[in-house]
Amino acid sequence: MGKLKASLLVVLLACQGVASEMDDLKAAWEDTGMSMSFLQKKINNTNCYLTEAKFLGCVKGLNAMLGMIANAKEGSRPLMLSNPEHIKALGRMSRAAKVEETSFTVEKDFGGAQVYAGQVAKESVEDDVVPASRESLLNANRRSQRMQNTWKESWLKVYASHNPTEQLDFAAALNWIEPLLPEKSAYIFGTALNIYIQNGEDAHGTLVPEKPYRDNMAKNSENFVGIGVELRQLPGTKKLVVVNVFDGMPAQKAGIMPNDVLAGIEGIDVSAFSLDKVVPMIRGPEGTKVNISVSRNSSLMKFSVERKAVNIMNVTSSKLPIMPNSKAKAGYIKIRGFDKPSVCEDVSDAVTTLIQDKNVKGIVVDVRDNPGGILSETACIFGLFMGRGQLVLVQDPIKKELNPDAPLRLKLPKPQPLYTKNDQLTDLPMAIIINPRSASASEVLSGALQGHGRAVVVGERSWGKGTVLTVGAYESAEAQTGRLANLLGIPEEQLGAKSDEPSVHGLIQIQTESMFFLPPAVGDVFHTNQLVGIAPDIEAYIVPHPSKIHKFALREKDVLPISLSSPETDSPPRNPQVKHRIEMCMKSWGSAEKRYVSGDPSVGKDYQLLVSLDSLACEIKTR
Repeated sequence: MGKLKASLLVVLLACQGVASEMDDLKAAWEDTGMSMSFLQKKINNTNCYLTEAKFLGCVKGLNAMLGMIANAKEGSRPLMLSNPEHIKALGRMSRAAKVEETSFTVEKDFGGAQVYAGQVAKESVEDDVVPASRESLLNANRRSQRMQNTWKESWLKVYASHNPTEQLDFAAALNWIEPLLPEKSAYIFGTALNIYIQNGEDAHGTLVPEKPYRDNMAKNSENFVGIGVELRQLPGTKKLVVVNVFDGMPAQKAGIMPNDVLAGIEGIDVSAFSLDKVVPMIRGPEGTKVNISVSRNSSLMKFSVERKAVNIMNVTSSKLPIMPNSKAKAGYIKIRGFDKPSVCEDVSDAVTTLIQDKNVKGIVVDVRDNPGGILSETACIFGLFMGRGQLVLVQDPIKKELNPDAPLRLKLPKPQPLYTKNDQLTDLPMAIIINPRSASASEVLSGALQGHGRAVVVGERSWGKGTVLTVGAYESAEAQTGRLANLLGIPEEQLGAKSDEPSVHGLIQIQTESMFFLPPAVGDVFHTNQLVGIAPDIEAYIVPHPSKIHKFALREKDVLPISLSSPETDSPPRNPQVKHRIEMCMKSWGSAEKRYVSGDPSVGKDYQLLVSLDSLACEIKTR
């Protein structure tokens, strides 16, 4: 929450000019004055040995530096900071997977850890075989988890060792790395620092140069040339998966679907390529075509897709028949993000237009694949359906015991409730659709509507981010001291010695501020979605009879190692009586599966949307 960072650091649209943007990002880091001495304020022997999380974050930060150094020098061998036990484990995994073991040479010995030159063995022979399947994605994730657990266990032994010769000297490691760095290395320092922060202090924390951040936020409303898909690299693997296909865009018209695995571009096998390499291959002049092959359920499928100027609207709306051959319609509103100050206004306009049609008997809000955004916009949208003075959530300051590694923040001295300030536009029955990529603000909207009994939640359990982020200019310790002294009207010297923190400027800091708790259903207590997500009232997957593979999804707890602990262990449906009533109704005369099989022309093969229409019909029928 706050402004979202996902498009900056996690997900790339397969339509953006990565090479030029990367050059701009590197130049922006240079302008900040980021330096080795600033990095050493975090990666040092004192700080890195304070907790397990900080130690692992420091190791990952050093490894990121070594990787970028190797990439910057053509023909250089990959470098990796590891330890003897981890290297032995890699050998065992290679033999178990029946692949050739990689030979490593020690470049530098730091006692409990060494810098190795070489390349980690491939996960399995299957990685070179296309097409892949959903099952191979699941298996790849299992292998990745085993490798990550092995890595973590080996390093924690180094952390726990009381023998200096078996520990890692971080100061010595940075001193050895420094002569290897290219002349302009601010980008490397900044990347290493962010990796440390996200693994050692704050899972959602980051520092970003101000100009690229502002440009990125503005770019969300611009046109760009592409095919209209969103790609994500499955953590720990080389596989690039289509996670979203934008409505009406060339990729959708060609037949590319979510969960397709990218296999080839113009006849080139890209199954082992990174996002940075793939995106420029997909881009090109408007009107030209790109030949793309994807893997779908063990079959290789080929598409010729025309590149087109893409304008992704944050809010779109349409009318859909609630039931086949029925005049009754649902007003369908798709919200792709809450990261613009105009989102609530756009939703308000859509609702106003839809309810003018007397045949519209209910509203379906779709926040699938919506990563979140601005809290105030979310509260405003909630108010459109609930009215003025309704409780959206309660923000609670982060308690130290939930994350002992996080810096103590006192911005919220006590819990703060958030209420709606706008009038209700409609009281029509509602359904809201979520999936595992509905996060943060999407979970606030769906969870609050569910908690108040205002909407039936349909789909899959959501991502599980129950924290609020703040976004602002980075302040050095010295700047904070100066500001406080100015407020108190006293000389800075009275607040203690001046900080020796190296100077940086022009940075945006994103950090976790608080955890939010959602309003209850009748008789319930306040609850958080942190790590457990929002449980739908009506569970529905992308197909009517899902297998284990269809149910596989990664969520916050799976990919962010130091996410805040949650006071809850499960997220049960909040309205069991509503759930039972609608499920019984749908069993009697629901048509979702039949419409899915026949390929309803108004909705297509969107089973979750069809189930939401069924639930809406039952809400209308049983009201």
